[in-house]
Amino acid sequence: MSMKKVIFLVLLFTGLYVYSNTDKDSLSAVENNNKITIVKTKKFPSLNKYINNSPIIKRDLFDAEFRKANYKMDSVATGMQDQAIDLFKILDETTGGYLTKIKLKEPTILPVGTQKTVGNSVYSLGLLSLELHGDEYSATFFIRISSPKLNANGQQKELYLGATDIRIDHKGNFIGEPKLTLLSDVAIPFSGDKNLLILKGGLDKKTGAITEKTYASFDCNGFKELHIEADILFSRETIIPVGDDFEVKPKDRVVTNFSLTVSSMDDIIVGISMPKFSVPGLDDTIFEVNTLVFDFSNTRNLTAPSEFPPNYEEFLVPGNPAAWTGISIKNIKIYLPKHFKNRTNKDRIFFEGKNMIIDNAGVSGEFSGNNILPLKDGAAGKWQFSVNSMYINIRANEITGAGFGGAIILPISKEVTTTLDKDTEIGTKDKISFDFDEEHKKFEILISKKYPQALVYKAMMDLDSKEYSLLVSPMGELEFPAFSGKLTIASNSYIELKVVKSKFEGKAVLSGSFDVDARIGKKAPTKEEKEKKKATIGSAEKVFI
Repeated sequence: MSMKKVIFLVLLFTGLYVYSNTDKDSLSAVENNNKITIVKTKKFPSLNKYINNSPIIKRDLFDAEFRKANYKMDSVATGMQDQAIDLFKILDETTGGYLTKIKLKEPTILPVGTQKTVGNSVYSLGLLSLELHGDEYSATFFIRISSPKLNANGQQKELYLGATDIRIDHKGNFIGEPKLTLLSDVAIPFSGDKNLLILKGGLDKKTGAITEKTYASFDCNGFKELHIEADILFSRETIIPVGDDFEVKPKDRVVTNFSLTVSSMDDIIVGISMPKFSVPGLDDTIFEVNTLVFDFSNTRNLTAPSEFPPNYEEFLVPGNPAAWTGISIKNIKIYLPKHFKNRTNKDRIFFEGKNMIIDNAGVSGEFSGNNILPLKDGAAGKWQFSVNSMYINIRANEITGAGFGGAIILPISKEVTTTLDKDTEIGTKDKISFDFDEEHKKFEILISKKYPQALVYKAMMDLDSKEYSLLVSPMGELEFPAFSGKLTIASNSYIELKVVKSKFEGKAVLSGSFDVDARIGKKAPTKEEKEKKKATIGSAEKVFI
Protein backbone atom coordinates (compact mmCIF):
# COMPACT_ATOMS: atom_id res chain seq x y z
CA MET A 1 0.00 0.00 0.00
CA SER A 2 1.38 3.38 -0.96
CA MET A 3 2.09 6.10 1.60
CA LYS A 4 -0.57 8.39 0.04
CA LYS A 5 -3.24 5.72 0.55
CA VAL A 6 -2.20 5.21 4.18
CA ILE A 7 -2.39 8.93 4.90
CA PHE A 8 -5.78 9.12 3.15
CA LEU A 9 -7.24 6.27 5.25
CA VAL A 10 -5.88 7.75 8.47
CA LEU A 11 -7.43 11.11 7.64
CA LEU A 12 -10.67 9.43 6.62
CA PHE A 13 -11.11 7.49 9.88
CA THR A 14 -9.92 10.45 11.94
CA GLY A 15 -12.49 12.64 10.20
CA LEU A 16 -15.26 10.09 10.86
CA TYR A 17 -14.30 9.86 14.54
CA VAL A 18 -14.24 13.63 14.98
CA TYR A 19 -17.52 14.04 13.07
CA SER A 20 -19.27 11.39 15.14
CA ASN A 21 -18.01 12.91 18.39
CA THR A 22 -19.10 16.34 17.23
CA ASP A 23 -22.55 15.02 16.49
CA LYS A 24 -22.70 13.41 19.90
CA ASP A 25 -21.70 16.65 21.61
CA SER A 26 -24.22 18.66 19.61
CA LEU A 27 -27.10 16.49 20.88
CA SER A 28 -25.93 15.83 24.40
CA ALA A 29 -27.04 17.66 27.51
CA VAL A 30 -26.06 17.57 31.15
CA GLU A 31 -28.69 17.60 33.90
CA ASN A 32 -27.56 20.02 36.57
CA ASN A 33 -29.86 20.85 39.49
CA ASN A 34 -32.94 19.88 37.44
CA LYS A 35 -31.90 22.25 34.63
CA ILE A 36 -30.81 21.24 31.15
CA THR A 37 -27.42 22.60 30.07
CA ILE A 38 -26.39 22.28 26.42
CA VAL A 39 -22.75 21.14 26.16
CA LYS A 40 -22.10 21.99 22.52
CA THR A 41 -24.08 22.96 19.46
CA LYS A 42 -23.41 23.13 15.75
CA LYS A 43 -24.54 26.03 13.59
CA PHE A 44 -26.79 25.51 10.60
CA PRO A 45 -27.95 28.88 9.17
CA SER A 46 -30.81 27.24 7.30
CA LEU A 47 -32.36 26.19 10.63
CA ASN A 48 -32.06 29.55 12.39
CA LYS A 49 -35.60 30.52 11.45
CA TYR A 50 -36.95 27.63 13.54
CA ILE A 51 -34.93 28.40 16.67
CA ASN A 52 -36.66 30.30 19.49
CA ASN A 53 -39.66 30.99 17.27
CA SER A 54 -41.99 28.49 18.92
CA PRO A 55 -45.04 30.27 20.34
CA ILE A 56 -45.14 30.37 24.13
CA ILE A 57 -48.61 29.77 25.50
CA LYS A 58 -49.23 32.43 28.13
CA ARG A 59 -51.61 31.22 30.80
CA ASP A 60 -53.93 33.54 32.66
CA LEU A 61 -53.23 32.54 36.25
CA PHE A 62 -53.43 34.57 39.46
CA ASP A 63 -50.39 33.00 41.06
CA ALA A 64 -48.25 34.46 43.85
CA GLU A 65 -46.20 36.49 41.36
CA PHE A 66 -49.35 38.05 39.87
CA ARG A 67 -50.81 38.87 43.29
CA LYS A 68 -47.56 40.42 44.49
CA ALA A 69 -47.29 42.60 41.40
CA ASN A 70 -50.91 43.77 41.33
CA TYR A 71 -51.86 43.99 45.01
CA LYS A 72 -48.74 45.44 46.58
CA MET A 73 -49.27 47.54 49.70
CA ASP A 74 -48.19 51.16 49.58
CA SER A 75 -45.84 52.70 52.13
CA VAL A 76 -48.62 54.08 54.38
CA ALA A 77 -50.42 50.73 54.63
CA THR A 78 -47.13 48.87 55.00
CA GLY A 79 -46.11 51.12 57.90
CA MET A 80 -49.40 50.52 59.71
CA GLN A 81 -49.24 46.77 59.10
CA ASP A 82 -45.69 46.67 60.51
CA GLN A 83 -47.03 48.33 63.68
CA ALA A 84 -49.79 45.72 63.87
CA ILE A 85 -47.39 42.82 63.36
CA ASP A 86 -45.07 44.08 66.11
CA LEU A 87 -48.04 44.70 68.43
CA PHE A 88 -49.44 41.17 68.14
CA LYS A 89 -45.98 39.62 68.37
CA ILE A 90 -45.58 41.28 71.77
CA LEU A 91 -49.07 40.25 72.89
CA ASP A 92 -48.52 36.66 71.71
CA GLU A 93 -45.27 36.41 73.68
CA THR A 94 -46.44 38.23 76.82
CA THR A 95 -48.13 36.32 79.62
CA GLY A 96 -51.39 38.08 80.33
CA GLY A 97 -51.15 40.13 77.15
CA TYR A 98 -54.65 39.03 76.18
CA LEU A 99 -57.41 39.81 78.65
CA THR A 100 -61.02 38.72 78.70
CA LYS A 101 -61.98 42.36 78.28
CA ILE A 102 -60.12 45.61 77.65
CA LYS A 103 -61.07 47.88 80.59
CA LEU A 104 -60.69 51.46 79.43
CA LYS A 105 -62.19 52.87 82.66
CA GLU A 106 -59.31 51.45 84.71
CA PRO A 107 -55.56 52.14 84.60
CA THR A 108 -54.18 50.03 81.76
CA ILE A 109 -50.65 48.99 80.86
CA LEU A 110 -50.22 49.15 77.10
CA PRO A 111 -50.16 47.30 74.83
CA VAL A 112 -53.11 45.11 75.75
CA GLY A 113 -55.50 42.93 73.79
CA THR A 114 -58.24 40.34 73.76
CA GLN A 115 -58.91 37.26 71.61
CA LYS A 116 -61.98 35.48 70.32
CA THR A 117 -62.35 32.29 68.25
CA VAL A 118 -65.28 32.04 65.83
CA GLY A 119 -65.43 28.87 63.74
CA ASN A 120 -61.90 28.11 62.53
CA SER A 121 -60.74 31.72 62.76
CA VAL A 122 -59.08 33.64 65.60
CA TYR A 123 -59.79 37.37 66.00
CA SER A 124 -57.20 39.25 68.04
CA LEU A 125 -57.90 42.85 69.11
CA GLY A 126 -54.96 44.98 70.24
CA LEU A 127 -54.76 48.48 71.74
CA LEU A 128 -51.42 50.02 70.79
CA SER A 129 -51.64 53.60 72.05
CA LEU A 130 -53.90 56.05 73.86
CA GLU A 131 -53.43 59.82 73.69
CA LEU A 132 -55.35 62.59 75.46
CA HIS A 133 -56.77 65.40 73.33
CA GLY A 134 -58.78 67.82 75.45
CA ASP A 135 -61.69 65.90 76.97
CA GLU A 136 -61.24 62.93 74.63
CA TYR A 137 -58.72 60.21 73.97
CA SER A 138 -57.46 59.15 70.58
CA ALA A 139 -56.61 55.43 70.42
CA THR A 140 -54.86 53.22 67.87
CA PHE A 141 -56.40 49.76 67.59
CA PHE A 142 -55.67 46.81 65.31
CA ILE A 143 -57.44 43.54 64.64
CA ARG A 144 -55.65 40.47 63.31
CA ILE A 145 -57.80 37.80 61.65
CA SER A 146 -56.08 34.42 61.48
CA SER A 147 -57.96 32.01 59.21
CA PRO A 148 -57.10 29.04 57.00
CA LYS A 149 -59.62 30.46 54.49
CA LEU A 150 -57.13 33.16 53.62
CA ASN A 151 -54.64 30.82 52.01
CA ALA A 152 -55.22 28.57 49.00
CA ASN A 153 -52.85 25.95 50.46
CA GLY A 154 -54.67 25.76 53.78
CA GLN A 155 -51.79 27.39 55.67
CA GLN A 156 -52.78 30.03 58.20
CA LYS A 157 -52.50 33.61 57.01
CA GLU A 158 -53.50 36.90 58.59
CA LEU A 159 -55.54 39.94 57.71
CA TYR A 160 -54.79 43.20 59.51
CA LEU A 161 -57.35 45.93 60.08
CA GLY A 162 -56.72 49.11 61.99
CA ALA A 163 -57.42 52.76 62.72
CA THR A 164 -55.36 55.50 64.39
CA ASP A 165 -58.11 57.79 65.62
CA ILE A 166 -60.68 55.79 67.58
CA ARG A 167 -62.36 58.36 69.87
CA ILE A 168 -62.96 57.56 73.55
CA ASP A 169 -64.52 59.90 76.12
CA HIS A 170 -63.08 60.60 79.58
CA LYS A 171 -65.33 57.88 81.08
CA GLY A 172 -63.81 55.21 78.89
CA ASN A 173 -66.73 54.88 76.45
CA PHE A 174 -66.33 54.72 72.68
CA ILE A 175 -67.68 57.75 70.85
CA GLY A 176 -69.78 56.39 67.99
CA GLU A 177 -69.36 52.86 66.64
CA PRO A 178 -65.66 51.99 66.45
CA LYS A 179 -64.54 50.38 63.18
CA LEU A 180 -61.19 49.09 62.03
CA THR A 181 -60.52 49.14 58.29
CA LEU A 182 -58.64 46.66 56.13
CA LEU A 183 -55.36 48.41 55.44
CA SER A 184 -55.02 47.47 51.76
CA ASP A 185 -56.72 45.42 49.07
CA VAL A 186 -56.09 41.73 49.72
CA ALA A 187 -56.34 39.14 46.94
CA ILE A 188 -57.30 35.66 48.12
CA PRO A 189 -57.11 32.90 45.49
CA PHE A 190 -59.85 30.32 45.31
CA SER A 191 -60.43 27.57 42.77
CA GLY A 192 -56.68 27.16 42.49
CA ASP A 193 -54.98 30.17 40.89
CA LYS A 194 -57.78 30.79 38.40
CA ASN A 195 -60.06 33.04 40.46
CA LEU A 196 -59.55 35.75 43.06
CA LEU A 197 -61.60 37.09 45.94
CA ILE A 198 -60.36 40.67 46.38
CA LEU A 199 -61.21 42.22 49.74
CA LYS A 200 -61.30 45.98 49.30
CA GLY A 201 -59.19 48.03 51.70
CA GLY A 202 -60.43 51.37 52.96
CA LEU A 203 -57.19 53.26 53.59
CA ASP A 204 -56.68 56.19 51.21
CA LYS A 205 -53.19 55.81 49.75
CA LYS A 206 -52.68 59.56 49.34
CA THR A 207 -54.17 61.03 52.51
CA GLY A 208 -54.20 58.11 54.93
CA ALA A 209 -57.91 58.74 55.58
CA ILE A 210 -60.13 55.77 56.44
CA THR A 211 -63.17 54.93 54.33
CA GLU A 212 -65.70 52.24 55.15
CA LYS A 213 -65.10 49.36 52.74
CA THR A 214 -63.96 46.16 54.42
CA TYR A 215 -63.99 46.81 58.15
CA ALA A 216 -64.50 45.11 61.51
CA SER A 217 -66.69 46.44 64.30
CA PHE A 218 -65.63 45.77 67.90
CA ASP A 219 -66.06 46.75 71.53
CA CYS A 220 -64.11 46.18 74.74
CA ASN A 221 -64.98 42.48 74.56
CA GLY A 222 -63.26 42.20 71.21
CA PHE A 223 -64.34 41.48 67.64
CA LYS A 224 -68.09 41.71 66.84
CA GLU A 225 -68.59 41.30 63.09
CA LEU A 226 -66.98 41.87 59.71
CA HIS A 227 -68.35 43.96 56.86
CA ILE A 228 -66.91 42.97 53.49
CA GLU A 229 -66.74 44.80 50.20
CA ALA A 230 -65.15 42.59 47.60
CA ASP A 231 -64.60 41.91 43.92
CA ILE A 232 -64.49 38.46 42.38
CA LEU A 233 -62.09 38.23 39.44
CA PHE A 234 -62.20 35.26 37.07
CA SER A 235 -59.31 34.07 34.94
CA ARG A 236 -59.96 33.81 31.20
CA GLU A 237 -59.12 30.14 31.60
CA THR A 238 -62.34 29.78 33.60
CA ILE A 239 -64.82 32.09 31.89
CA ILE A 240 -64.54 34.85 29.28
CA PRO A 241 -66.44 38.18 29.38
CA VAL A 242 -69.07 39.00 26.75
CA GLY A 243 -70.55 42.42 26.02
CA ASP A 244 -74.20 43.39 25.68
CA ASP A 245 -73.74 42.96 21.92
CA PHE A 246 -72.94 39.25 22.50
CA GLU A 247 -69.38 39.77 21.29
CA VAL A 248 -66.54 38.18 23.27
CA LYS A 249 -64.18 40.73 24.82
CA PRO A 250 -60.69 39.75 23.67
CA LYS A 251 -58.65 40.98 26.64
CA ASP A 252 -60.90 41.68 29.63
CA ARG A 253 -61.73 39.38 32.50
CA VAL A 254 -65.09 38.73 34.11
CA VAL A 255 -65.40 40.69 37.36
CA THR A 256 -68.29 41.04 39.77
CA ASN A 257 -68.64 42.45 43.29
CA PHE A 258 -70.65 42.17 46.46
CA SER A 259 -70.93 43.50 49.99
CA LEU A 260 -72.22 41.79 53.13
CA THR A 261 -71.77 41.59 56.89
CA VAL A 262 -70.77 38.29 58.50
CA SER A 263 -69.89 37.01 61.92
CA SER A 264 -66.90 35.06 60.62
CA MET A 265 -64.55 34.76 57.66
CA ASP A 266 -65.56 31.09 57.58
CA ASP A 267 -69.17 31.80 56.70
CA ILE A 268 -69.25 33.88 53.52
CA ILE A 269 -72.25 32.91 51.38
CA VAL A 270 -73.75 35.65 49.24
CA GLY A 271 -75.91 36.08 46.17
CA ILE A 272 -74.21 38.06 43.41
CA SER A 273 -74.83 39.04 39.79
CA MET A 274 -72.57 38.42 36.83
CA PRO A 275 -72.31 39.81 33.29
CA LYS A 276 -72.71 37.57 30.25
CA PHE A 277 -69.82 35.16 29.72
CA SER A 278 -68.63 32.27 27.61
CA VAL A 279 -66.60 29.17 28.43
CA PRO A 280 -63.25 28.44 26.71
CA GLY A 281 -63.99 26.14 23.80
CA LEU A 282 -67.53 27.49 23.46
CA ASP A 283 -66.60 31.06 22.57
CA ASP A 284 -69.79 31.83 20.62
CA THR A 285 -72.10 30.09 23.09
CA ILE A 286 -73.11 32.75 25.60
CA PHE A 287 -74.26 32.17 29.18
CA GLU A 288 -76.44 34.67 31.02
CA VAL A 289 -77.48 34.47 34.68
CA ASN A 290 -79.56 36.71 36.90
CA THR A 291 -78.34 35.57 40.30
CA LEU A 292 -75.81 33.11 41.57
CA VAL A 293 -74.41 32.09 44.94
CA PHE A 294 -70.78 32.63 45.94
CA ASP A 295 -70.02 30.05 48.63
CA PHE A 296 -66.83 30.73 50.57
CA SER A 297 -68.01 28.88 53.66
CA ASN A 298 -66.66 25.63 55.04
CA THR A 299 -69.39 25.26 57.67
CA ARG A 300 -72.52 25.16 55.51
CA ASN A 301 -73.50 24.74 51.89
CA LEU A 302 -76.56 26.13 50.10
CA THR A 303 -75.88 23.96 47.04
CA ALA A 304 -77.96 20.78 47.24
CA PRO A 305 -76.30 17.47 46.22
CA SER A 306 -78.74 17.24 43.30
CA GLU A 307 -77.38 20.52 41.91
CA PHE A 308 -73.91 19.10 41.36
CA PRO A 309 -73.28 17.32 38.03
CA PRO A 310 -73.53 13.49 38.09
CA ASN A 311 -70.50 11.68 39.51
CA TYR A 312 -69.00 14.88 40.87
CA GLU A 313 -67.78 13.33 44.11
CA GLU A 314 -64.15 13.38 43.00
CA PHE A 315 -64.17 17.19 43.20
CA LEU A 316 -65.72 17.33 46.69
CA VAL A 317 -64.03 16.90 50.08
CA PRO A 318 -64.60 13.23 51.05
CA GLY A 319 -67.14 12.99 53.86
CA ASN A 320 -67.56 16.78 54.08
CA PRO A 321 -69.47 18.24 51.12
CA ALA A 322 -70.10 21.42 53.15
CA ALA A 323 -66.41 22.25 52.71
CA TRP A 324 -66.97 22.82 48.98
CA THR A 325 -66.37 26.42 47.91
CA GLY A 326 -67.15 28.07 44.62
CA ILE A 327 -69.98 29.54 42.55
CA SER A 328 -73.35 27.84 42.21
CA ILE A 329 -75.81 28.91 39.48
CA LYS A 330 -79.31 27.43 39.53
CA ASN A 331 -80.93 29.00 36.45
CA ILE A 332 -79.11 30.03 33.32
CA LYS A 333 -79.85 31.15 29.75
CA ILE A 334 -77.69 29.54 27.08
CA TYR A 335 -77.53 31.50 23.82
CA LEU A 336 -76.56 29.40 20.81
CA PRO A 337 -73.83 30.46 18.36
CA LYS A 338 -74.95 33.09 15.87
CA HIS A 339 -75.09 30.63 12.96
CA PHE A 340 -78.26 29.23 14.52
CA LYS A 341 -80.52 31.82 12.93
CA ASN A 342 -84.15 32.80 13.12
CA ARG A 343 -85.44 33.84 9.68
CA THR A 344 -88.11 36.12 11.13
CA ASN A 345 -85.96 38.24 13.47
CA LYS A 346 -82.37 38.80 14.54
CA ASP A 347 -82.75 37.72 18.17
CA ARG A 348 -80.19 35.22 19.45
CA ILE A 349 -81.60 31.73 19.91
CA PHE A 350 -81.42 30.40 23.46
CA PHE A 351 -82.66 27.71 25.78
CA GLU A 352 -82.79 27.65 29.56
CA GLY A 353 -80.68 25.30 31.66
CA LYS A 354 -80.07 24.61 35.31
CA ASN A 355 -77.20 24.02 37.74
CA MET A 356 -73.80 25.30 36.69
CA ILE A 357 -70.83 24.98 39.05
CA ILE A 358 -67.66 27.12 38.97
CA ASP A 359 -65.01 25.90 41.41
CA ASN A 360 -61.40 24.74 41.61
CA ALA A 361 -62.06 22.27 38.78
CA GLY A 362 -63.39 24.99 36.47
CA VAL A 363 -66.88 25.18 34.95
CA SER A 364 -69.13 22.12 35.11
CA GLY A 365 -72.72 21.43 34.21
CA GLU A 366 -75.07 19.42 32.03
CA PHE A 367 -77.61 21.48 30.11
CA SER A 368 -80.43 20.48 27.80
CA GLY A 369 -83.43 22.17 26.24
CA ASN A 370 -86.43 21.39 24.02
CA ASN A 371 -88.47 23.24 21.37
CA ILE A 372 -85.70 25.77 20.83
CA LEU A 373 -86.15 26.86 17.19
CA PRO A 374 -89.37 26.19 15.19
CA LEU A 375 -89.09 24.63 11.76
CA LYS A 376 -90.84 27.51 9.98
CA ASP A 377 -88.47 30.07 11.55
CA GLY A 378 -85.10 28.32 11.51
CA ALA A 379 -82.56 28.57 8.71
CA ALA A 380 -79.39 26.65 7.89
CA GLY A 381 -78.25 28.52 4.82
CA LYS A 382 -81.19 28.26 2.41
CA TRP A 383 -82.64 25.22 4.16
CA GLN A 384 -85.48 25.29 6.62
CA PHE A 385 -84.15 24.00 9.88
CA SER A 386 -85.40 23.38 13.40
CA VAL A 387 -83.70 22.67 16.70
CA ASN A 388 -86.11 20.61 18.76
CA SER A 389 -83.63 19.39 21.35
CA MET A 390 -80.07 20.19 22.39
CA TYR A 391 -77.60 19.21 25.10
CA ILE A 392 -74.18 20.53 26.17
CA ASN A 393 -72.07 18.80 28.82
CA ILE A 394 -69.14 20.59 30.47
CA ARG A 395 -66.93 18.99 33.10
CA ALA A 396 -64.01 20.83 34.66
CA ASN A 397 -63.84 23.23 31.67
CA GLU A 398 -63.76 20.32 29.23
CA ILE A 399 -66.58 19.87 26.70
CA THR A 400 -67.48 16.21 27.23
CA GLY A 401 -70.50 16.08 24.92
CA ALA A 402 -72.71 18.22 22.72
CA GLY A 403 -75.45 17.45 20.26
CA PHE A 404 -78.78 18.60 18.94
CA GLY A 405 -81.66 17.27 16.90
CA GLY A 406 -84.63 18.46 14.91
CA ALA A 407 -85.90 18.54 11.36
CA ILE A 408 -84.60 19.93 8.10
CA ILE A 409 -86.30 20.72 4.81
CA LEU A 410 -84.22 20.51 1.65
CA PRO A 411 -84.68 23.47 -0.72
CA ILE A 412 -86.18 21.27 -3.49
CA SER A 413 -88.95 20.11 -1.14
CA LYS A 414 -92.16 21.89 -0.28
CA GLU A 415 -91.65 24.60 2.36
CA VAL A 416 -93.22 24.40 5.82
CA THR A 417 -95.07 27.63 6.63
CA THR A 418 -97.07 26.77 9.76
CA THR A 419 -95.98 26.31 13.35
CA LEU A 420 -96.50 22.86 14.81
CA ASP A 421 -98.76 22.72 17.82
CA LYS A 422 -97.47 19.91 19.97
CA ASP A 423 -100.75 19.68 21.90
CA THR A 424 -102.92 19.06 18.81
CA GLU A 425 -100.62 17.85 16.04
CA ILE A 426 -97.83 16.01 17.75
CA GLY A 427 -98.70 12.84 19.59
CA THR A 428 -96.70 9.97 21.04
CA LYS A 429 -96.63 8.28 17.64
CA ASP A 430 -94.76 11.27 16.20
CA LYS A 431 -91.79 10.97 18.54
CA ILE A 432 -88.50 9.74 17.17
CA SER A 433 -85.93 8.70 19.77
CA PHE A 434 -82.22 8.95 18.97
CA ASP A 435 -79.38 7.43 20.96
CA PHE A 436 -76.98 10.35 21.09
CA ASP A 437 -74.59 8.80 23.59
CA GLU A 438 -74.55 6.74 26.76
CA GLU A 439 -75.89 9.61 28.85
CA HIS A 440 -78.65 10.67 26.43
CA LYS A 441 -80.28 7.44 25.35
CA LYS A 442 -83.77 8.86 25.27
CA PHE A 443 -83.19 12.05 23.39
CA GLU A 444 -86.53 12.60 21.70
CA ILE A 445 -87.28 14.72 18.66
CA LEU A 446 -90.86 15.81 18.01
CA ILE A 447 -91.99 16.45 14.45
CA SER A 448 -95.40 15.95 12.90
CA LYS A 449 -95.88 13.22 10.31
CA LYS A 450 -98.11 15.67 8.45
CA TYR A 451 -94.91 16.97 6.86
CA PRO A 452 -93.41 14.01 4.96
CA GLN A 453 -90.87 16.29 3.28
CA ALA A 454 -89.10 16.74 6.62
CA LEU A 455 -85.85 14.96 7.30
CA VAL A 456 -85.43 14.31 11.00
CA TYR A 457 -81.82 14.51 12.08
CA LYS A 458 -79.49 14.14 15.01
CA ALA A 459 -76.29 16.14 14.96
CA MET A 460 -73.00 15.62 16.72
CA MET A 461 -70.92 18.75 17.17
CA ASP A 462 -67.21 19.06 16.44
CA LEU A 463 -66.53 22.18 18.49
CA ASP A 464 -62.95 22.61 17.29
CA SER A 465 -63.70 22.71 13.56
CA LYS A 466 -67.26 24.04 13.99
CA GLU A 467 -68.58 21.29 11.74
CA TYR A 468 -71.69 19.25 12.35
CA SER A 469 -72.45 15.76 11.10
CA LEU A 470 -76.18 15.10 10.74
CA LEU A 471 -77.58 11.60 10.50
CA VAL A 472 -80.99 11.84 8.87
CA SER A 473 -84.16 9.77 8.92
CA PRO A 474 -87.29 10.67 6.89
CA MET A 475 -90.78 10.92 8.33
CA GLY A 476 -91.93 9.30 5.09
CA GLU A 477 -91.13 9.42 1.38
CA LEU A 478 -89.60 12.75 0.41
CA GLU A 479 -91.59 14.63 -2.20
CA PHE A 480 -89.75 16.69 -4.83
CA PRO A 481 -92.42 18.70 -6.69
CA ALA A 482 -89.91 20.13 -9.15
CA PHE A 483 -89.11 16.63 -10.42
CA SER A 484 -92.57 15.10 -9.88
CA GLY A 485 -91.03 12.33 -7.86
CA LYS A 486 -90.58 10.80 -4.46
CA LEU A 487 -87.36 9.71 -2.77
CA THR A 488 -87.07 6.85 -0.31
CA ILE A 489 -83.72 7.32 1.40
CA ALA A 490 -81.49 4.67 2.96
CA SER A 491 -79.98 4.74 6.44
CA ASN A 492 -76.52 5.70 5.19
CA SER A 493 -77.73 9.13 4.06
CA TYR A 494 -76.26 12.10 5.84
CA ILE A 495 -75.95 15.89 5.84
CA GLU A 496 -72.88 17.97 6.56
CA LEU A 497 -73.09 21.50 7.93
CA LYS A 498 -70.07 23.77 8.11
CA VAL A 499 -69.85 27.21 9.66
CA VAL A 500 -68.40 29.78 7.26
CA LYS A 501 -68.35 33.42 8.38
CA SER A 502 -70.94 32.72 11.08
CA LYS A 503 -73.30 31.08 8.59
CA PHE A 504 -74.22 27.48 7.90
CA GLU A 505 -73.19 25.93 4.59
CA GLY A 506 -74.66 22.50 3.99
CA LYS A 507 -74.35 19.44 1.78
CA ALA A 508 -76.84 16.58 1.63
CA VAL A 509 -75.67 13.12 0.56
CA LEU A 510 -78.72 10.89 0.09
CA SER A 511 -78.89 7.22 -0.86
CA GLY A 512 -81.99 5.23 -1.71
CA SER A 513 -84.52 4.96 -4.53
CA PHE A 514 -86.17 7.73 -6.53
CA ASP A 515 -89.66 7.27 -7.98
CA VAL A 516 -90.06 9.51 -11.05
CA ASP A 517 -93.68 10.43 -11.70
CA ALA A 518 -93.66 12.58 -14.86
CA ARG A 519 -97.34 12.56 -15.69
CA ILE A 520 -97.92 16.12 -16.82
CA GLY A 521 -101.07 16.09 -18.98
CA LYS A 522 -101.44 12.33 -18.58
CA LYS A 523 -103.52 10.09 -16.39
CA ALA A 524 -102.01 8.62 -13.22
CA PRO A 525 -99.65 5.70 -13.95
CA THR A 526 -100.50 2.17 -12.94
CA LYS A 527 -98.60 0.28 -10.25
CA GLU A 528 -96.67 -1.63 -12.91
CA GLU A 529 -95.69 1.64 -14.63
CA LYS A 530 -94.47 3.12 -11.36
CA GLU A 531 -92.19 0.13 -10.77
CA LYS A 532 -90.65 0.62 -14.19
CA LYS A 533 -90.01 4.31 -13.54
CA LYS A 534 -88.37 3.83 -10.16
CA ALA A 535 -84.67 4.60 -10.33
CA THR A 536 -82.41 3.12 -7.68
CA ILE A 537 -79.65 5.35 -6.34
CA GLY A 538 -76.71 3.06 -5.59
CA SER A 539 -73.93 3.72 -3.08
CA ALA A 540 -71.76 5.15 -5.82
CA GLU A 541 -74.51 7.30 -7.26
CA LYS A 542 -75.78 9.42 -4.42
CA VAL A 543 -77.85 12.53 -4.76
CA PHE A 544 -75.86 15.63 -3.74
CA ILE A 545 -77.85 18.72 -2.81
